[in-house]
Amino acid sequence: MTIKTNKIYPRDGLPTYVRGSTGSGGGVIQTVSFPFTGTTQLGGGTLATGTYYDTGLTATITPQSASSKIFVMGHISHNCVGNQQVFFFLNRGGSIVTAANGDTDGARRSCWVSGQTNQADYSDWAIMTTPFHYLDSPNTTSSTVYKVQALTATTSTDIFINRSDADRASTYYDSRAMSNITLMEVCG
Repeated sequence: MTIKTNKIYPRDGLPTYVRGSTGSGGGVIQTVSFPFTGTTQLGGGTLATGTYYDTGLTATITPQSASSKIFVMGHISHNCVGNQQVFFFLNRGGSIVTAANGDTDGARRSCWVSGQTNQADYSDWAIMTTPFHYLDSPNTTSSTVYKVQALTATTSTDIFINRSDADRASTYYDSRAMSNITLMEVCG
């Protein structure tokens, strides 16, 4: 038997390349993926302003090295009541990871990603899918929980995950959906 190769990568991967730094493109050490197929209704007409609600998208990873980065990616399927906008935030270990956008206005939130639904005549059955990705530096080797949380400024708005407001299971135009979160540890 003959094995031919032009490179053998180290078991822990290669350093991750981030714009403006040196590195070789990163090596994946481990991957954790969680497809969320259930449905969630956040609110019931009584969403609290400034409250972060769990969407059901949660995954846990234990990094092998404190210098590793965690690449968080996936998509979330959602619907809002009343032509509103929903903001999604990444929560790591109980704390919100805010977007580093350089915004210094303390009154503005740095959301991770946002989606808007219920446009035109499709207000009660349109389901939107919003993709997300984020390269995080948790700086730990402890088990770390990542979850996606939702927030809206309108207290009378309900947020639906993987379903529409109408949720008419028997009609061809009102299906249910799924969401997914994937965590990849890459060599830092």
